[in-house]
Amino acid sequence: MKKQWLAPAKLNIFLYITGRRADGYHFLQTLFYFLDYSDLITITPTCDSRIRLLNTIDGIEEKDNLIIRAAKLLQHYCWSVGDPSAPGADIELKKNYQ
Repeated sequence: MKKQWLAPAKLNIFLYITGRRADGYHFLQTLFYFLDYSDLITITPTCDSRIRLLNTIDGIEEKDNLIIRAAKLLQHYCWSVGDPSAPGADIELKKNYQ
């Protein structure tokens, strides 16, 4: 069963990088304001272990796409690495939905 969520846009008033985590992401200190615009993200679980973004984003390779990276980290956290029974997902992003 597919699920949908709004991903609200935000305006960063300030954003400081305060350090780097072992996984390559950064520690942040920020103040932001939510805007009245959102993207719509739809996730449909699949029976295979593949994570797929159904609509690509120009100029961003799959290995660099934060949507794919976040989904794979969640999959890794919830299931053993390489577990063929791990569920996958088809992900669709509709930009500027609202």
